[in-house]
Amino acid sequence: MATVLCIHMLELLPDGRLRFRIVVTLVARQNGKSTVAMVVLLFLMYVKGWSVLGTAQDLETSEALWAEAVALVDPSEHEDDPDFVDELGDEVRRISLGSGMKALQLWNGATYKVKATSRRAGRGKHVQLVVFDELREHQDWSSWSAVSKTTMAQDSGLVLALSNAGDHASVVLRHMRRLGHIALGDPDGIWGDAPDDTTNGLDDDGETDALAQSLGLFEWSTPPGASRWDRDSWAQSNPSMNHRRADGSIGIREETIAASAATDPPGEFMTEVQCQWLSSSAKPPFMEGAWEAGLRTDTFIPAEKVVYGLDVSWDRSASYVAAAGINNRDVPQVEIAARLPRTDFTVDWFAARANPDDPITVVAQGKGAPVSTCSPTWRRSTA
Repeated sequence: MATVLCIHMLELLPDGRLRFRIVVTLVARQNGKSTVAMVVLLFLMYVKGWSVLGTAQDLETSEALWAEAVALVDPSEHEDDPDFVDELGDEVRRISLGSGMKALQLWNGATYKVKATSRRAGRGKHVQLVVFDELREHQDWSSWSAVSKTTMAQDSGLVLALSNAGDHASVVLRHMRRLGHIALGDPDGIWGDAPDDTTNGLDDDGETDALAQSLGLFEWSTPPGASRWDRDSWAQSNPSMNHRRADGSIGIREETIAASAATDPPGEFMTEVQCQWLSSSAKPPFMEGAWEAGLRTDTFIPAEKVVYGLDVSWDRSASYVAAAGINNRDVPQVEIAARLPRTDFTVDWFAARANPDDPITVVAQGKGAPVSTCSPTWRRSTA
């Protein structure tokens, strides 16, 4: 993962400038995101003389990456290390350790400072590289707008954002990922039927070309719909699984992921290990296993009226059909009748179940409106 990411995120244009102005990297936890960021930022500092601003959801997180980078080049940390490259230490001019003012400065003029996310974090500063750690925690645009624009005056600059998958509150990360997926041709089949206000009109004014030339999205994630026990898919979101490090240790063992699959709540495993997105960050209304425990094999009495409810997920990736009626024990029953991909087959699903002489009642919620009491009807075509 690290080699592929570094090669492609640092691709050059014919004039020597970086191809991408923004790079978003998505991968499951503990797969080396911070290590890659540390190598890239030190390379750009030492070789290009770039100045770096690192930021995260809190100062402690941003300082953690800074401390790793400093430990790698600080000669005082390697006095008895025969493998330490002296040239790295010789280039260090100053290391500032003051609370809230930590900085690494090289003799070539490059600096590396850290800030916590805020709407004022990057204002008034000019750097070539901005590192956003844990972009999933950005729940509004204030920090991104303030910090990312510090590179705009640079002829060649880079905004590097790192994260695992987010949820509905991760507004910045979700937006960047959506734009990347659309530019790639909608590989997950989520955005292809989205209206213009969702796709941002990518075919207008050359926006598609601009995205391809400026935004790099590098994602390692489990495919949509994959089972949490699909071991082949674990490696897609955990590229370091079963890979041996230089010191002989294993990055992430398969049995470690299996233990998480067996013990984590579904939402935690999806975002942290499978790098899959959640449509909500709220805690589920039922205890773990309670929904599955309520499964029954009772069926609705065909002669009795069944009312269907229809809703679409926030990202338009799936439609859900609920059914309510009287079961064969003569008591009311409500169940999830179907999960349909996107919105393409919803009409066909209802039409296949409608009797020409007995319309199906469907209750649907309009955008921004309460559930309608005037239910449309569907009939099977007799043609």
